[in-house]
Amino acid sequence: MVDEKGKVLGYKNLAALRKNLAPILLRRTRESVMRDLPPRMTEVLRITPTAEQLQVHSGHMRTVSSIVRKKYLTEMDLLRLQKALLMCRMVANSTFLVDKEPPGYSSKLDELDSLLGDLCGEKDRKVVLFSEWTTMLGLIEPLLDKHGAQYVRLDGSVPQKKRQQLVHTFRHDPACKLFILVTEQTIEENLLQTLSAKHALALAALDAGSAVDTVDLVSGMEELKRRLEVLLGARPEAPPDESEKARHQQEAERLARQERIAAAGGQLLGAAFAFLGEMLPPREETDASRQAAAALKQRFAECVAKDEKGRMQLTVTLPDESALDNLAESLARFLGHQS
Repeated sequence: MVDEKGKVLGYKNLAALRKNLAPILLRRTRESVMRDLPPRMTEVLRITPTAEQLQVHSGHMRTVSSIVRKKYLTEMDLLRLQKALLMCRMVANSTFLVDKEPPGYSSKLDELDSLLGDLCGEKDRKVVLFSEWTTMLGLIEPLLDKHGAQYVRLDGSVPQKKRQQLVHTFRHDPACKLFILVTEQTIEENLLQTLSAKHALALAALDAGSAVDTVDLVSGMEELKRRLEVLLGARPEAPPDESEKARHQQEAERLARQERIAAAGGQLLGAAFAFLGEMLPPREETDASRQAAAALKQRFAECVAKDEKGRMQLTVTLPDESALDNLAESLARFLGHQS
């Protein structure tokens, strides 16, 4: 599907394409062969950046935020935006990628150093390590040398005819434990515009079970805005961090229990004071008694605040634990004496 100028807007008649391909196309997806594969475990390590990384990242994100708030974006704005986002991605690996200033601060390298110590000590362990920048691989290689790990490295500088030998060495040499692979290009603007649409098109054309007959290409600006929304607030789905999930669950349960105890304690205290009021002999109100009651209420009001549900909360600080013991024992003796 094209516009009047011949620009491709999308693709149609995909159902007919699948029908024509069916007799000659054999496609095995990961889902169809999953039962023949060993189980895979995915572990996501969330690593806190260093203060130096955060400082650089925050500066560039302020640039991103200021540009996105503009009603109209110029070509220069897009160039500045692209550079700022690139800097943010680079500093997430190491400050050295941004400023080329040693020593280069990187919590990822510290964590990788620890992981390599464990992985290189395992028998028959093979590791494939990806990075988007050759500079980062240059920072990683001293760690591999430190742990005595033999490795092969594949990047854009390796001639095509030598690449297969690197793969063969990694697969068949027991001493070669690591394979470093690096992407040769970053995600450029044209990829941002078409990557998701191309993926959808491939699935619609090749998946025999698909019911999709038309795929529309997403415009570059719409895709760019969607990605910026994710960067500036909206969070994409990611593999869950089970330890963090459990911690949040425990904290929620603790707060809920604390709220129930506080509510029960408030009811108990209110009932105790109401009972005390009933037990005390009545007396005639005077100006002095009213003033004393008002003064006490004012003092209590300074310790009371309303929560988000509008409930009154009384907060006091006792000098020590014995004060709580004395209060409980005194109330118990009084209530026992009155009963």
